[in-house]
Amino acid sequence: MALIGAFIYGELGQRIPKAGGSYVYLRDAFGPLPAFLNAWGLMLMMSAP
Repeated sequence: MALIGAFIYGELGQRIPKAGGSYVYLRDAFGPLPAFLNAWGLMLMMSAP
């Protein structure tokens, strides 16, 4: 599963050479609001005790 995810991110990085990771990929695919909400959700999950 992790290897498939790594291949997907490798392919996306090759096709969309911008800094920002999943935020940039989501913004290009679905628009700025879903990308923003995903970034905040990840931040809240990482900062939870």
